[in-house]
Amino acid sequence: MIKLRAVAYIILVLILIGLGTSLFEVISNQNKPATALKPDQPDSFAVSVRVVRYNKNGDVSIELTAPKLSHYSANNDTLFFQPKIVLYTKQQQPWTITANLGIAQNGFNIIHLKGNVVLHQPLGPKNQEIAINTNELDVNIDQQIAATKLPITLSQRDKNKSIMIVKSIGMQANKKTGQVLLLSHVRGYYAPGK
Repeated sequence: MIKLRAVAYIILVLILIGLGTSLFEVISNQNKPATALKPDQPDSFAVSVRVVRYNKNGDVSIELTAPKLSHYSANNDTLFFQPKIVLYTKQQQPWTITANLGIAQNGFNIIHLKGNVVLHQPLGPKNQEIAINTNELDVNIDQQIAATKLPITLSQRDKNKSIMIVKSIGMQANKKTGQVLLLSHVRGYYAPGK
């Protein structure tokens, strides 16, 4: 019996030592600083993203969707993969802007789009159908202005199926006014419809 008690005490002491060691490791690990992320590592990500912004009247003014986004805290950049931005106004048909990649820095007011950028507006009662293709485009969400200094191809089709294709170096498009300003080296052709 004495031997059994001695074995039980030894087992109890070993369990207490094991628990004490485990508790010490947990406490000491809590005091260590978190491992810093490398600049090329995202601190957060999201999939199937949909962001909607409303105007002061409660109407949808902007919708941004992307299959995936990653945020990098080192420079406060948010990368959108295959983003789609839709800008709405009551006066005209919406603009739909797509690209391979979108980069928002310090918030979501200006988004820099890269790779196969297409701005499209369907034909409407107050506007012609328009498509603008370029490699990079900056979109100011609040002002609803899209601009680039790179080459663009603009194609426009009206109700009579007339087609106009224009190439330019640089462009600024204002969604609120419906105006597109071509910056330099503008060349184009026009094919009348029926």
